[in-house]
Amino acid sequence: MRVQNLLLLTAAMLLTLNWYGLADEKGKQWTGYLIDRKCMKAVVHDHDPVEFVKHHTKSCLLLPICAQSGYVLYCEGKWLKLDKQGDELAGKLIRSSKRGSKFYVRVKGQEVGKEILVSEILEVEEPENK
Repeated sequence: MRVQNLLLLTAAMLLTLNWYGLADEKGKQWTGYLIDRKCMKAVVHDHDPVEFVKHHTKSCLLLPICAQSGYVLYCEGKWLKLDKQGDELAGKLIRSSKRGSKFYVRVKGQEVGKEILVSEILEVEEPENK
C-alpha cells in the first residue's frame, strides 16, 4: 500500500511540474532589456517605455535601493520578473559589463506566471531595429 501511495504522489508531482512547465529541461529563452523593479514602476504604464528602459544606466541599476528591488526583463512589451537567482545573475552581469546602458540580454529559464525561474543570463547584441 505504501508503494502505491508513493507512486501516486510521484505521478501527481510530475503532472504538477508539467502543468507549470518546470519539467521541460530545455526551458525557454527571452531577449530584452534589464531594468530594476523600482525604476520600472515609473514607466510601467507608459504607452511606449522602451526608450526609458533602453537608456537606463548601469549606475542606476546598481544603486543599492534599485538593485535591492530586484530586476525585470522588458521583452516584447511585457514585464517579466526575475526570480531571486535571476536577480543575483543580473546583478553580476551588470557589474561585470562594459556597457553603460542598453542592457540587452538573453534569459534562459522557466516561466511561471509572470516570473522567470532563471538558469542563465547572457549579454547579447541589441538588434539594429530595436
